[in-house]
Amino acid sequence: MKNGLIFAIFFLSIVQTMLAIVPDDARTRGTISGRVIDSLSNDPVEYATVALYLHDSKKLVGGMISDLTGSFRFKGLEFNNYDIEISFIGYNDLMTRNVQVSENQSTIDLGKVHLQRSALNLKEVEIVGGAPAIEYQIDRKVIHVDKQITAISGTAVDILESVPSVSVDLEGNVTLRGSSSFAVYIDGKPSVLEASDILNQIPASSIADIEIITNPSAKFDPDGTAGIINIKMKKIKLEGFNGVFNANIGQYNTLGGDFLLNFKKEKYNLYFGADYNKRRRKGTMINNRTTTTNDTIFHTNAVGDRERNQTGWNVRTGIELNPTKNDYANIGLNYGNRSHGGTFVSKYDAWIEPVNAQNRYTSYEDEKRSGNNYSVNFDYRHQFGHPEHELAFQLIYDGHDGDETSINELSDSIGQIVSGQTSTESGPMARIRLKMDYTRPILGKNKLEAGYQSILARSKEENTVSDYNPVTHGY
Repeated sequence: MKNGLIFAIFFLSIVQTMLAIVPDDARTRGTISGRVIDSLSNDPVEYATVALYLHDSKKLVGGMISDLTGSFRFKGLEFNNYDIEISFIGYNDLMTRNVQVSENQSTIDLGKVHLQRSALNLKEVEIVGGAPAIEYQIDRKVIHVDKQITAISGTAVDILESVPSVSVDLEGNVTLRGSSSFAVYIDGKPSVLEASDILNQIPASSIADIEIITNPSAKFDPDGTAGIINIKMKKIKLEGFNGVFNANIGQYNTLGGDFLLNFKKEKYNLYFGADYNKRRRKGTMINNRTTTTNDTIFHTNAVGDRERNQTGWNVRTGIELNPTKNDYANIGLNYGNRSHGGTFVSKYDAWIEPVNAQNRYTSYEDEKRSGNNYSVNFDYRHQFGHPEHELAFQLIYDGHDGDETSINELSDSIGQIVSGQTSTESGPMARIRLKMDYTRPILGKNKLEAGYQSILARSKEENTVSDYNPVTHGY
């Protein structure tokens, strides 16, 4: 029975597509549209089956599958009364009855149609359908952080370690498809910090989803060739006053925690959140190398210890406004601080055979970086009846300051410095980003996208480099 229904829906979808190219004077004018939404997460339900029947009968008039935004649209309907049935695996079927299409009201928009997740009670056990850990969409991979149980106490970097196409080295540096040239967005807004800095700072417990966009649209303006990593922060959707708190502790004095408070009413939502993260990484390097040239053998043995420390905190607050069902606005403020550094001490033994000449030396590296970052944003979005027909406006003012110092020294077997170099870098950066995007569906599943973007930036950098002087024993 179900296979027959699916075949009928498939057949009628083809017929409707063919009717769409018939001139307007040969078709009736009735239209029914809507958008299928998950009642708990408020996310669109893709590929839901939507069946259209004549009212109080089982005569199937049309059928289709919801698109990536959960939207569906029946065109060319005769003036009549209809019933609409929506179903999808893991949800309860929903029937909307007696939808009247008439000459006076030929265009019917059902708006958001909420599907309830189905649950099966088995003696105090409740089984509820859920999303997979990684969801593959046409232009992106979506990582649902709440499914990454083993990494939830870490940062965004710990989540990305298990994601295909993303690599993380021992220093916490991230590469996307083998390249470090990618952009990091927070809730669809570009981050002012370097990619590895921001990904190492955000606690995983405050993240809802991570999107890996390797083929972004032109409107994203990626600052790199590898793509975009978009971090979607958690939001509380319950009305009234609510709060969420998380804390974690780990080896090597690792500490972390975050909280989110909000007060939500029908047309506005006030929120305030903060997070703190302190992490420490330790490691050991062992390297033995032998090189043979003619009758001479060169040996090098190296043993080193590496330690990296990172501390960061961030505060965010703002207000979201929904004055109408088609309008959304957001004003947000973020302020944070980060500091990290590390030391790497290696001891080398080098000798040559058959001369048996031996040389011992020690390499010392030390690096420290710290600074503040801030951002203020205003977002506005208007939908023109259709979920994908919208105009979006965004204004962001953000910036950061920071200082970086590094030391590299080489000492002989008795501890005297043979060579060395120190470097410092400091300077603030600020920018204003203005962006407007217009999107409209055209010719079926195609979309027209147009936009404008302007970026004004100002920065100042001061760099110094000093070499070690063995005569004065100074830099």
